Amino acid sequence: MRNLLRGILLLTLLLSLSPGLQARMVLPEETPTLERLRKWASAGDIRSQHDLAVLHLEGRGLKQDYEMARRMFEKAASGGDALSMFSLGEMYTRGIGVTPDYEQATIWFTRAAETGANLSDFRLKTLYYSNLVLPERIEPQPAPPRQPPAPTPVPAREEKPAEPPRAQAPLRQEEVRDFVKSWAAAWSSRDPEAYLSLYSPAFVPRDRVPRENWEALRKSRILNPSWIRVELEDVRIRPLEHGWVRVDFRQSYRSPLYSDRVRKTLMLRKEQGGWRILAERATALPSSTSNGG
Repeated sequence: MRNLLRGILLLTLLLSLSPGLQARMVLPEETPTLERLRKWASAGDIRSQHDLAVLHLEGRGLKQDYEMARRMFEKAASGGDALSMFSLGEMYTRGIGVTPDYEQATIWFTRAAETGANLSDFRLKTLYYSNLVLPERIEPQPAPPRQPPAPTPVPAREEKPAEPPRAQAPLRQEEVRDFVKSWAAAWSSRDPEAYLSLYSPAFVPRDRVPRENWEALRKSRILNPSWIRVELEDVRIRPLEHGWVRVDFRQSYRSPLYSDRVRKTLMLRKEQGGWRILAERATALPSSTSNGG
């Protein structure tokens, strides 16, 4: 677990220099004390919230506290910090201080990607965990007791009343059900353009295959058979946070080349133009047969 946490912290450092993210470089003379970090984080400073979360995660300079790390990451993420969104995705993926949760991990990874940071780059950097060593972090030092530097004037923050949370529109399950039917129909009719148009630009293929490679493979598998039959059973729809919807069903696929039965999960969200698929996974059920597909 210790090596895993060090890897996550190193990844955070690497991501801070990635395109689409603001670099988090702090000069030695600007290194904040723990007391100042807490003060700035409480005042709503996103960078301080993220850095304080990292300290709680690693347990450097204060007691290790995964719950506090998660809460501080969530505060920074709610302010738009992509690094914190990614860190939350890792916590839920790997079960660091939380129960592993595929749905929450997918939501946070996608939100990080939508800030302009490249999710594929994020995931690629995790491959370096076992080969890189995190430099020891310099502990924050208290300010010298004499001749403290003159404080920089800070404009008074204008306190704004918190906006009440916007109520999420009630989910129209028939609309979601129709979308899933159209997805299966496009597949059955061997229409790759219609099929692929139902996937969000933020969709990340299984095993992190490049999107263009995945699309080429899907087109080939849709067009090669002379016919395809896709049937869905036991469709279950469940609304999640942030406007996401989870759809579970049993899928039966048949063609001259291949047939199988799987339990499939689609993660959907409404985007411009309607519902789109952001993630999917499948678990094989008994009685799958192949004739070389």
